[in-house]
Parts: sequence; C-alpha cells; structure tokens
Amino acid sequence: MKSTSDPDRPTPLARLLRTLPPGRRRVAIALLAHSDGRTYPAVAAKLGLHLGTVHQHLRRIRLRHPQVYAMVMAERARQLAERHEGAVQRAAAHSEAWHRKQARRRLYF
Repeated sequence: MKSTSDPDRPTPLARLLRTLPPGRRRVAIALLAHSDGRTYPAVAAKLGLHLGTVHQHLRRIRLRHPQVYAMVMAERARQLAERHEGAVQRAAAHSEAWHRKQARRRLYF
C-alpha cells in the first residue's frame, strides 16, 4: 500500500488505515491485500473470522470512519474492475476457442 514513486512515503489510504482500531484495520487490509479483490468469505477464512464479523467490522468502518470507508471502497472498486476485465478477457478467449473448435469440426465432417 505504499506509493511506487517514494517507497518511504505512505499513501493517503495507508495513513487513514492507521487511524482504525486494530480489528477493523486488519479486516480492511485483508480486503485490499490482493490486487484481484478478495471476496468477503475469503477474507473471513484468511483471518479466521466468521463472515458476519467481517461484515460487522466493515459496517463499523462505514459508520464511524466514513472517509476511510470511502477510500477503501474506491480501492476495492478499482480492484474489482480489474478482476472483471480479466474475467471478460478469459470469457472472450474461451468463446473464440469454442467457435474455432466448432468450425474445425464442421470442416472435418
């Protein structure tokens, strides 16, 4: 979560995450840890928490630290958009391979 331009200078999101209590910070960091956007059940499993506990921590962040929540969700939206783009590309490649296979089958028979 550090800036790539200056490794010694934390990003605004990293600074805001430091203001959270340890439990909430742990959940927020685990949610953003993977660049492909982890699911809530995956975060719960990684941290050894119940899924409801993860939701409760996020709810508390949303209600008590709205600026932090907005930045966390903006980063999460960016991650999920990247994940979606990858899924669309994989689906297109799969579809293209399927159609190519069907064309070869028609040519063969």
